[in-house]
Formats: sequence, structure tokens, C-alpha cells
Amino acid sequence: MADDRVASEILWQYGDKSEDEEAIKRVVYLFNKKLIDIYSSGGLRKALAGFPGSKNTRHEIFRDLGTLKMSGKMIIYDMANFKFTKVEVLDSRRAVVDTYEEWNHLLQDARTRKPIDRIRGLDATFRYELLKTNSGWTVMGHLPTKRGSGEGSN
Repeated sequence: MADDRVASEILWQYGDKSEDEEAIKRVVYLFNKKLIDIYSSGGLRKALAGFPGSKNTRHEIFRDLGTLKMSGKMIIYDMANFKFTKVEVLDSRRAVVDTYEEWNHLLQDARTRKPIDRIRGLDATFRYELLKTNSGWTVMGHLPTKRGSGEGSN
């Protein structure tokens, strides 16, 4: 089994990685699309269907949603701009992706869905860490690496 893994890794090192890179980009984009759905729904479990995030990533999101819910709020996100700045396949199972993103967000009253504040923006670079599992690429974590002006595109 270990010999198979070593042979597989050697073959991967010399192969074409463009298929992996495209699959990774699709997963990161889907991750963000589903993130919008999850927050917009207030955390309905059905919004999690097809979400390519790890168990820990899901827990972080639901912790944030719980904090908002306890304060009687919910947040609506909208992606205004999204660009891949780097996709690096580290080996056959690990990758990192850097992006530049602009987001708009609006705090709402969780019960009435009426806005509590004005629409605000955020622009930042993010780093995503991915792991290839039996079911495909999974986002294991994502963090902002540099914040912009905070104006976003609003």
C-alpha cells in the first residue's frame, strides 16, 4: 500500500496538473456560492447540501450563525468581485489558493428580515487550504491574509 502511494505520488509529480487546478477553482468558487446560501437562509441545514467545506469549517460557520441568532440578527452576503491570484497544487492531496475578494454584507433583524444597518463592503485577499479526499477537493480552512480599504464595491 505504501509502495502504491509512493508510485502514485511520483506519477503525479510529472503529470499535467491543470485538471486539478480547474477542479480546485470550481470547489473554491462553489464554497463561496454555498456560503452565501447558508448565511442567507439563516443556517438552514438544506443549504449545506453540496457544501465543499470540512466538518471544522462547517462548525465555524454555524458557530458564527449561532452568535448572530442569539443577538437576533442575521447577515446577508453578496460577492461583488472574485479573482484567483494563485492556485498552487502542493502534492496529489494538498493545495492552497489565494484570492482577491470584494463582499457586500447587510445585517438584518432575524425575525423581520428588516435591515439593521446600511450595506457595508469588505475587500481582502484570502487563503484557502484544500485537501483531496475520496469525494474530491475539500476546503479545510480559509482566512483573510490582507484586508483592503473596507469599502468593497458599495
